[in-house]
Amino acid sequence: MQHQLGHAMCWAAVGTSCALFYDPDSKWTQCKLASQSIGPNTGDCCTNPEDSPCDIVWYLQNDENIGSFVTAGIARGYEKGFIPYKKLVGELDAGRIIAFLLRMDIDGTINNRNEFSHFVAIAGYEWTDSEENVTIYDSFFGKSEMPYKEFVTNYKCHGGTVLGHAVKDSLVEYTFFSTPTSTP
Repeated sequence: MQHQLGHAMCWAAVGTSCALFYDPDSKWTQCKLASQSIGPNTGDCCTNPEDSPCDIVWYLQNDENIGSFVTAGIARGYEKGFIPYKKLVGELDAGRIIAFLLRMDIDGTINNRNEFSHFVAIAGYEWTDSEENVTIYDSFFGKSEMPYKEFVTNYKCHGGTVLGHAVKDSLVEYTFFSTPTSTP
């Protein structure tokens, strides 16, 4: 998973990283994907991504069928909430990455808000008789492993910080499905 270029650009990092997973020769970069996902009047997202008009909250895919997954040609739909572990394993076994939108509450405020949304991807698992673990790829926090049931309701609530603020609560709001396809 690529590290996100701007504070709010997790959607671009997840979209680009997933597109490159499916096609390592893809020409997508975070700034190119951001420029094309947001729209024609976005401006230059590549010169200085943190100060660009692209460092905004955006989507992987939404009801209007826009977002980084759509632009990269890897969108395969989404649903509210989290999916059952068996369904997640089936997607991963089929070679498809699953992404999630998390709502995270923090102990303070950033831009006058005490919560924010964050995209991550799951591309691995370990399933035994007693464990249902997942490998999470996060463009802000990095790679981690944890039980799936903890991930969907409690990701980064034990030691995770965002710009100096502790994560108090987190919950999966949406699950996003991806698929390999040709990309520009």
